Formats: sequence, structure tokens, C-alpha cells
Amino acid sequence: MSNIVLDREFAPAKINLFLHIVGRRADGYHLLETLFAFVDFGDELIAEPADSFRVTVEGPQAFSLKRKATASSNVPPPPFSGAICPSSTYGS
Repeated sequence: MSNIVLDREFAPAKINLFLHIVGRRADGYHLLETLFAFVDFGDELIAEPADSFRVTVEGPQAFSLKRKATASSNVPPPPFSGAICPSSTYGS
């Protein structure tokens, strides 16, 4: 990771209390009914300069997330020159 940080944001986790699909719109998207609660822990997202787009994952679930990302790596990255580095935090 670079020593220059462009932005740093806390992304609070949420707990879905319920999620119901109640219909479908004409454009194919589902109509949802949901209730959720934010909790006092989540991820810290850090954006920093990089030569090419990449996502760096750190924390207790990093290995599992990297394996899943590798399996679906046929999706092209967005046109962004930098890195997004989420890392799990426990408590805000």
C-alpha cells in the first residue's frame, strides 16, 4: 500500500432483520421490502494512488474473500486508477 491516502471512510455493517421480494418491476429489477439495523462495527475503506486498479483485502476474512474474487475474476475492473483497501474493524 502507498503512504498517500486519498480518502478513508468507515462503512458500518448492517443486520437484515428481514428482506422480502414483493414483486418485479417492468425493467426486471425486484421490488424489495426490507428492515435493517446498523451496528457499531464494519469495514474501513481506504482509497490510495496506484498504477492500476486493484482491491486489497486485509483482516480475518481476507483469505476467503480473495478466493471468491479469484473465482469470478472474469469481470473487468472499473475505469479507476487507484486501490480500494477494505479492512475489517470491530467497533467504530
